[in-house]
Amino acid sequence: MVQIRIYAVVLLLLLVALPVEAQSVTLSGRVVQELTGNPQARVPLYLMGTPQAAFTDSSGSYVFRDVSPGSYELVAVVPGLGQIKEVLEIAGGTDMVHDIAVPFEASTNEGATTSVRPDPSSASKSDDTESGNQVLNPDIKTVCSCYDTAVSLLDQAIELRGKFATESAYHADSDAGEHMQVLLGDWSSLQRQCLTRFGTKLFEESACNKPTEISKKRKTLNDIGIRS
Repeated sequence: MVQIRIYAVVLLLLLVALPVEAQSVTLSGRVVQELTGNPQARVPLYLMGTPQAAFTDSSGSYVFRDVSPGSYELVAVVPGLGQIKEVLEIAGGTDMVHDIAVPFEASTNEGATTSVRPDPSSASKSDDTESGNQVLNPDIKTVCSCYDTAVSLLDQAIELRGKFATESAYHADSDAGEHMQVLLGDWSSLQRQCLTRFGTKLFEESACNKPTEISKKRKTLNDIGIRS
């Protein structure tokens, strides 16, 4: 009996000593007009670096589930205004609530807004450049062309990373790292360009647009250590 108790105590100590893995959390909040507090419906949001996207409901609310701890850029694409980007530091084990205030009254009819207050910084929030890069492709004028280009970029990234059996081997190849950065930079620019132009239409399944396939490819990359 004494020996059993000793084993139980040792087992308990081992369990206590085990490191606790960072738990995924839920990120939620509302998008509202900053002066009136009115909810902004059907505003697309993207949590950069994850395969997740969302858009606000009639109360202006959004939610991202199963978010791993880390630093993320949350992008809201407000019709008629452009992008609002905010960097969030998400800790494990505690759900996060983050509201976004916009200086314009967005309409549910994408492309139509009522100006509430001039915002001189809006030009920097709505950009077609990313880190000095020019627009990825001026011919991207439809949701279908967004999808086709996204598939091409993500497939190239998956193929590039797949050439290396281990993550350390991939990181040891500087040429591969530079090539991957170009692909990811083009992908980031494409995301912003398409989100700004088409908003929630990007999330609608059609014969030429399959957002679930994009999410699968992004998850494949994330699972092998490439944040997209």
